[in-house]
Order: sequence, then structure tokens, then C-alpha cells
Amino acid sequence: MKKNRVKINIILFLIFITSVIGGMYSELNIIPKRTQIIYEKRFPIYNLSKFMVDSDENYYIGTEFNNWIQIFNKDGKYLYTIGTYAKSVYDFYIDSNGLLNIVIPNIHSDGFTVDIIDLNKKEKVDKKYETNEYVGNINYFDKYNTFVNDNRYELDYDKIIINNKKIVKLENVPKLPLPGDLCFDISAISFIVLIFFNNDYLKFFDFTNSKNFYRIK
Repeated sequence: MKKNRVKINIILFLIFITSVIGGMYSELNIIPKRTQIIYEKRFPIYNLSKFMVDSDENYYIGTEFNNWIQIFNKDGKYLYTIGTYAKSVYDFYIDSNGLLNIVIPNIHSDGFTVDIIDLNKKEKVDKKYETNEYVGNINYFDKYNTFVNDNRYELDYDKIIINNKKIVKLENVPKLPLPGDLCFDISAISFIVLIFFNNDYLKFFDFTNSKNFYRIK
């Protein structure tokens, strides 16, 4: 019985430590660099923010408040990732010139900054500013579904389902790391279980109880 208790304690402790480290790694891993735009960096699609399809049937998958936009071609092949150094990205879209517009809320003033990315050159080519009225012009989207050229595209983690018939498998979408908030939730639960599981031992160290004090003295 005692050996089993030790094993359970070790397992709970390892879950706690692993989930804390995993959460820290996940949180640090989702911060783009200030000076870099294009990345060869793939992410799990857990914290989906937006799913978009352009006229060439390239797939744009925004995660972590759209700070990361992973781009796949129509066959599901991974192309590259756009990373935006900002607290969050409000929206992104392809304009009439085929340029990617990334809409970022201004922190210290009203309105939005729009970074304009040339995907062929893979660089930022311009910047513009929008007032708060821009919010009213956005068509609010269903995160998992979009319509282009009368076709319905549905994102199901690493699969694109077209018109409920054709399925396009996205290339090598990773399952790890898990979202940071989920890791921290697991660490909190494992810590609480660890405390309750050893509650009878912890009572022994209750210094407010004079009997226990003299026992350990």
C-alpha cells in the first residue's frame, strides 16, 4: 500500500512539473519577434481565431489571437507562417490587390494600424490607419466555416471539408505543444489532488496542534 502511494505521488508530481514546464514553453513559443514577419514555424490549431480562403484556394489559419497566420495551399501543403508582434490582431484579409492586410488595434490611441504584406515578396510593403468606424465594416465570421466562390469550406483541426464532400488534409499539423492555459489548468488540478491525497500526512505537520508539535520535536 505504501509503495503504491509513493508511485501515485511520483506520477502526480511529474504531471505537475511537466504541465508547468509545458505551459511556460507554450506561452513563450507564441510570441513573435518584433522584426520578423515570415516564419517556417508550425503550430497546433487549438486556439483558432480565424479561418480564411483566398481566390486561389490557399488556406489561412489564424491562431493565438491571429498573432500567427499559417498558410497552406489548396492541396494542404504547408507554405509558411506570418507572425505579428502585437498584443492581438483584430482581423486579417486579402484586399483587391492580393495583399494580406493585418489589422492591429492601437494600444495608446483609438483606431487601428493595418500592416500590408506582399505574400509574393514575403515582406511588409505598406501601412495604413483606420478609425474605430472600421469595426462596423467587418463582416463577423464563423471561425470554422467560410464561403468562397459559392463553395463552403469547413476547418476540422487538420482537415478542410469542402461542400461536405471533398476533404483536404493539412500537411503535418502538430499536436504539441498544448495550449498554455490548458497546461496550467492541468498543473493546478494535479497539485490540488496531490495535496488532498497526502492530507493525512500534512496533518502531522500542523504546528498549531500542540500534540503534533511535541511529536516532531
